[in-house]
Amino acid sequence: MGIAADFLGYKFEHTNRQRIRGGWRIRGTVYWALGPATLQTVGWTPFLETWSDEGYKIGFLLKTDQTIKKLVYGGVSLSAARPQAAEVANLDASHGTPENFAWHVWGGQGDRDYEIIQPNIISFEVELTLSGGEAPQMIPVASRHRKGSFDRSVGGLWVIGPRRRAARRRGRAGARRRRR
Repeated sequence: MGIAADFLGYKFEHTNRQRIRGGWRIRGTVYWALGPATLQTVGWTPFLETWSDEGYKIGFLLKTDQTIKKLVYGGVSLSAARPQAAEVANLDASHGTPENFAWHVWGGQGDRDYEIIQPNIISFEVELTLSGGEAPQMIPVASRHRKGSFDRSVGGLWVIGPRRRAARRRGRAGARRRRR
């Protein structure tokens, strides 16, 4: 990850946010837009095998009162990257760290469950359990292959939206205004 020809874009979309004791359980989907030329040259199967073999890591910029309790990415449980201090220092040097925020790096290796959306999109289901924090929240992320510097990462934003009830209420109010 982090090679522009291979990875064109990245999106996270949450489908469920649940308040749990001391934090949040967030379920959603990560979508990657892959370079069409790469897929035409290499093909889906070899590309995905290499991606799984090389491993992957994700840096999350969280509020200092938050930690990641659990991260399942494409059905694979990820763990805190080691050495965490070196990974965090790399992210701080390449992306910076605002006051009252801290980077957390999690990663893994192996075959993940995925869905291919032709011609060049692949998606992975995600479950993230966070301690602390409040929603709505935007979490900057940096993703790349496990053996590499975050200065060549693909950036993304995990947007954890408001409660669905509040969104529905706004929608009804908006509909009333349009009728007048």
